[in-house]
Amino acid sequence: HELAKREWPALYDVDCLKTCKVPVAAATYVEDMFVQFDLARETARIIGSEHRDATLGGEHVRQLMTSAYNHSGLREDGAVLFKELLAMARDEHPVR
Repeated sequence: HELAKREWPALYDVDCLKTCKVPVAAATYVEDMFVQFDLARETARIIGSEHRDATLGGEHVRQLMTSAYNHSGLREDGAVLFKELLAMARDEHPVR
């Protein structure tokens, strides 16, 4: 397909992600058909990497890794997913 051959710009600024200081929680879909799991994990590892927090085990991003939704968590159950992620970001929910 033509889109597969297209030169795409960078999706995000890696240097900017490294300097992130705000709490981050993300849904990472293990069986996501659009985003490779390893790429999602690597991107999460980069975020805030210049400001590692020892309480998070060296990771700045708290990830809710799930197979419950396949890239459509917000559409399927957005309120529940948002509540879970917000609690994780606020450190009100144990990291699993």
